Amino acid sequence: MAKQSIFVGDIFETKNNGIVTVVEYINSGNIKVMFHDTGHIASVIGTKLRTGFIKDRTRKSIYGIGYLGEGKFNASNSKKAFKNFQNMYQRCYSDTYQKNELRKSYHGSTVSEEWRSFQDFALWHNEHYIEGYCLDKDLIVEGNKVYSPELCCYVPVWLNNLILKNDSRRSKYGIGVEKTKS
Repeated sequence: MAKQSIFVGDIFETKNNGIVTVVEYINSGNIKVMFHDTGHIASVIGTKLRTGFIKDRTRKSIYGIGYLGEGKFNASNSKKAFKNFQNMYQRCYSDTYQKNELRKSYHGSTVSEEWRSFQDFALWHNEHYIEGYCLDKDLIVEGNKVYSPELCCYVPVWLNNLILKNDSRRSKYGIGVEKTKS
């Protein structure tokens, strides 16, 4: 039997998630650690702990706001959901969208508290996604600025492009619509 080399109270540095402290040692395949930055407790294996390759799934790693969360969904097993999750955050929090005059419908947009965790978003995504459709925040409520489960839906790309706000092509009645006298 191998001699235990990791003990409660030992401190380790991770590659990208700060410092952890061992809070419980069950065996080399089940060690509970607490991440100093977030207070999150996770179960890890000894070899990952020693090499520093462990993740704090509650660390706000997506634009400093979104996080993976604890659960069954991840970027590998839920690729489409994760891509939509990242794109939603990019629209709300990247300079590319927030400062671009051609993307005014995203200026000031935010993600709801409920969708800060990828686990919650992926669950909603899996219940609502239709292949080839895109996530829309302002069809249900015109001018909406919050991505949330109550205010978003998946729509066909052609419909999203039709209702897209583009002031250079939009009349007060919508893109391509004019009022005429009869």
